[in-house]
Amino acid sequence: MWALENVRLIPGDGGDEPTLEGILLDINDRKRIEGDIAFRAYHDELTSLPNRALLLDRVGVAMANVQRKKQRLAVMFLDLDALKVVNDTLGHGVGDSLLKMVAGRLSEALRRGDTVARVGGDEFVILLPEISREADAQRAAQKILRTIAKPYVLESDELHITASVGVAIGPRDGATPESLIRNADGAMYRAKQSGGNRFELYSHVGPGIIGRTAQEAELRQAIDRDEFLLYFQPQVTIDSREVVGVEALVRWNHPERGMIEPAGFIPVAEQTGLITVLGEIVLRKACQQGVEWQRSGCLVPRIAVNVSPRQLYQRDFVGMVTRILNMTGFDPHLLELELTESMAMQKSDRSRAILKNLRGMGIAIAVDDFGTGQSSLSYVKQFAVDTVKIDRSFVIDVVRKKSDQSIVSAVLLVANQLKLRTIAEGVETDAQCEFLQERGCREIQGYLISRPLPADRLRRTFLRSATARAAV
Repeated sequence: MWALENVRLIPGDGGDEPTLEGILLDINDRKRIEGDIAFRAYHDELTSLPNRALLLDRVGVAMANVQRKKQRLAVMFLDLDALKVVNDTLGHGVGDSLLKMVAGRLSEALRRGDTVARVGGDEFVILLPEISREADAQRAAQKILRTIAKPYVLESDELHITASVGVAIGPRDGATPESLIRNADGAMYRAKQSGGNRFELYSHVGPGIIGRTAQEAELRQAIDRDEFLLYFQPQVTIDSREVVGVEALVRWNHPERGMIEPAGFIPVAEQTGLITVLGEIVLRKACQQGVEWQRSGCLVPRIAVNVSPRQLYQRDFVGMVTRILNMTGFDPHLLELELTESMAMQKSDRSRAILKNLRGMGIAIAVDDFGTGQSSLSYVKQFAVDTVKIDRSFVIDVVRKKSDQSIVSAVLLVANQLKLRTIAEGVETDAQCEFLQERGCREIQGYLISRPLPADRLRRTFLRSATARAAV
């Protein structure tokens, strides 16, 4: 109990003894409020974990201790790989509940004396103040990845997420708390660029990596300077090898580092929200290129453009697509939008409505990477789609691995029963092509046919003239 007492001495009159007069105030509420304010200054409001300010203080203390004792410490920067998909499809309330569960799991997985802090929306930093060897940090990172990857049950939904982790060892990888955390952040981003659900050591990726803040600034400059261009990979019928479609694939023509493929910048665009701007650029350029091919006298095949979950759920996505089609004059019946199968794991009436509107405009919908998710059949039944694309991870070893053969055969069987177009990605050999054809696959895409090509080279190599087709 807290109380505040004010006392004053009152002199006596006519020789009387002086007396004390006081007031006793209950200040429990004030002390509780002061404690709440002090707690919030150093803790995250949602998860009650330490925030960045308290983390920096603890890392500073730990660095002083290890330098005095000639020991090591580890800082791990963790970023969830798919929280934005959860927020966009199930709402931020579910996302917040998921973050609390992640915070709880991380706290339980660590030793007494370790620190886990939340430093951003889906970002956590873990401090191991004393380790004997680098291998100790590696084992801890592996344990954390396994912990995060276990299913999360929220109401009636079972969610699956993964994380990317960057590890920096102090004091070797940073002389200050800020530099150590920054370098762990850079290593984390290399893990995310490599596909996520893994960890990277800063000592392995080196000081040449740049963190997300610098990458975001570069990406914004690239958008302003129009440094992005499209390559196109042909999609052909499996029997006659006639070109029936092309997939538009974005490249960053960096002024210093040359041509950068999507894995080098798409994760940054997703994390920063720039994917919506970049996605609109890609769609516009793809439609403009289709119109240019038409004007040059070519018979234009279907053009497939990839759409990320964050793009699909941006405000008025259908309106944005409509504006680009109207602006470029491209025929919507020649446009196909590819959605990853993982989007299907989040049940959403909004998704169904968006896809219905797009298909009503004549735009085809394809499910990319089909077979890699956990709800393939339910996705096809739940959503109105036109095409399924079999992921290249199943095609690579389809000739010799029984498991891949079973998966590919089952996917083709279901897709054909539903009268959907089927495309196999990553086809590189005639043996793969023969297996796919025997199971009813109708179209293929991959290095057996062609690598992704610049627009002009694809036109010269693969596109037929409209007059030649008419003559046939």
